[in-house]
Amino acid sequence: MIEWVRDVDLKNQASFVLKKDPSVIHRETAVTISTFIPPGLYERLCTFPPDHYLLGVGYASKGDLQLGVTGTACYGETPRQAVTREVQEETGLVMKDETALVSIGAKSKARRDGRGKPRRYLFFSATPESLDFASFAPDNKGLEPNKSVKVVFLVHGLLATMEALIQRIGSLDGRPSDGIDRFAAIPIPDAIELARTLPSTC
Repeated sequence: MIEWVRDVDLKNQASFVLKKDPSVIHRETAVTISTFIPPGLYERLCTFPPDHYLLGVGYASKGDLQLGVTGTACYGETPRQAVTREVQEETGLVMKDETALVSIGAKSKARRDGRGKPRRYLFFSATPESLDFASFAPDNKGLEPNKSVKVVFLVHGLLATMEALIQRIGSLDGRPSDGIDRFAAIPIPDAIELARTLPSTC
């Protein structure tokens, strides 16, 4: 069983923790939670079972942990193609069945700099049981990012299934990519509180 630690003195950001080394899950006491909180995330998290955990990803370059998997859609992609590509790039995971990828709404927000179209955030969710591991790397050559569309993928499930998922991700040879060096299973009540209280940079 993993012991969760909350550090309310860490730059006013709470932290919950699972660090993934090649084969061992470590408990840490101080991991900064990213303030990239997409508008609408709080409302979506509130619909998940309270005994579930949310997959978080940690970026080595930023040193923080993000709630869910997010990315930018590309021109010519459907929203489902975009989220499928981003998930594979960041976790090495693919959907066993495309119908298991559930669309859970969208939210638009004006850009912080006031320029261009409002940015649209498209939310999708899935359970660990609906995911498998890709035997190939995603091909995103020639795709031009559409910075007006962001996709947000929320994987949630019971602790045992989330822990097993993270262990399998860590065993992948040379993947995942995008500079991600750790994963976390964050209790849904904690994720809800973080999404509600952290100042968003979106």
